[in-house]
Amino acid sequence: MRLGGVVVQGEKAAVVNELGKIIVNVDKDLNSVGGTAADVLQKVPSVAVDDNGQVSLRGNSSVTLYLDGKPAPSSLRLDQLPASRLETIEVITNPGAQYSAQGTGGIINLVQKKQTQPGLNGVAQATMGTRDKYSAALNLNRRVGKFNFFGSTNLVNNRFRGSAGLQQVATADGRTTRTDQTGQNLRHQASEDLQLGVDYAPNDQERFTLSTELYKNDLRQTSDFATRLTRGPGPALALQNQNLEVDDLYNARIAGSYRRTWATHAGRELTASATYILDGGTVTTEQRVLDGPADYTRQARQQLLDVTIHLPSAQFDYVHPLDDKRAGARA
Repeated sequence: MRLGGVVVQGEKAAVVNELGKIIVNVDKDLNSVGGTAADVLQKVPSVAVDDNGQVSLRGNSSVTLYLDGKPAPSSLRLDQLPASRLETIEVITNPGAQYSAQGTGGIINLVQKKQTQPGLNGVAQATMGTRDKYSAALNLNRRVGKFNFFGSTNLVNNRFRGSAGLQQVATADGRTTRTDQTGQNLRHQASEDLQLGVDYAPNDQERFTLSTELYKNDLRQTSDFATRLTRGPGPALALQNQNLEVDDLYNARIAGSYRRTWATHAGRELTASATYILDGGTVTTEQRVLDGPADYTRQARQQLLDVTIHLPSAQFDYVHPLDDKRAGARA
């Protein structure tokens, strides 16, 4: 019997461990479909993400976020970034000089999807979860000759509900104070994202990229608490409190980059990039007493934070491998 040929097929692993780096192939994690970048990272050893989307690496919260190898906008939150936008997530525990992150807790580099197949192709995705969780994503790509046009949009609309309870007893100067508190929390998050860009590759070793992105995030969080305060033998004090937070945030980014590699010298690379980021929005917080004694119900506190940040940046990197070592320059 003669065999006409042998075909060997392989697939990427969901998680790849390299020296000083963990690479997560997002598409291989089926449990994160319709989820966020935070959902993916929750499953990575040594990485923790709290309820507010803040990440820590090996217990260190001084982690810097990067997007496609560049500093991410300050408004970017992992729990608001759809996983469908990402190709891989790189967890870099020992960042090199090109990341300007010496002395920090590490780097989380979010690598977005870029299609390279010829012609027109795309992916559409919609998900629905229990208790009011919805998301939709559309990624399109059109390759014409040496040009590659790409775009994506993502919509997220989620509600999160929670409850909490607290009991506390304190004694001072022979007087005992007991606090009993129960509460309910409702958080509603809605975000929209649009990204457009073009690549130009005059040859196999050079690539120019120009891209822009618009992002809007609305968050409303309400917490209602019932508090019962008992001091000594006197009557208990009962209060009904409410905390309200409303965030209206936006981000705009435009970036251009150039990448040059050498086919005859593996690992040799020259990159240059320029980015302009506009971050802004308002955050409103309010604490109120809804029910209780008259002198308490008149108490209310409101705070408004209005922020606009302009962040231009430029970077130049050159890497030149020397046998088993690497040398580089950065400006």
